[in-house]
Amino acid sequence: MEEAVWTPDPEQAMQTNVARLMRRFGCDQIDELRELSVEQPATFWDAVVDDLQIPFAKPYTRTFDDSAGIEWTRWFDDGQINLTSACVDRWLADPQEAARTALIAEAEDGSSVELTYAQLAAEVDKLSAALRAVGVGPGDAIAVFMPMIAEAVIAAFQDSQPALSSHGSTMLR
Repeated sequence: MEEAVWTPDPEQAMQTNVARLMRRFGCDQIDELRELSVEQPATFWDAVVDDLQIPFAKPYTRTFDDSAGIEWTRWFDDGQINLTSACVDRWLADPQEAARTALIAEAEDGSSVELTYAQLAAEVDKLSAALRAVGVGPGDAIAVFMPMIAEAVIAAFQDSQPALSSHGSTMLR
């Protein structure tokens, strides 16, 4: 295994989401949290959803169902989530959150792009409008073939359910 490029100092490490989850479960070491996640997956994932305040549009009825075999496990049965809303829009109402960095993308040539939540939402809206303008609508499949650049992330936040975003523009979501 390669040596780590960067390791957070202990104070930074204690401020992470994982450290917060470890405290919630009373785990002193990351291996304890991993063990708990395997031994009590429903408890673990329910706590993750609660801790991260993941907004399900329709709440799930069961955390997981592995009755068809582990390889066919269904997660968050009956739940519905809009990933764009959960990952981008939910931060827009608070100006301080909207101004925080949402995405840092570094291209293969070393150039990088940094977008705030507000900028990312605007770019998602722009692409949604462009897709609608060429006739793409709910239920249509769209394929994206590009390197891992900011535009790939923006494209990934498109989906086929039309909705009104929290910042007022109609999107393909």
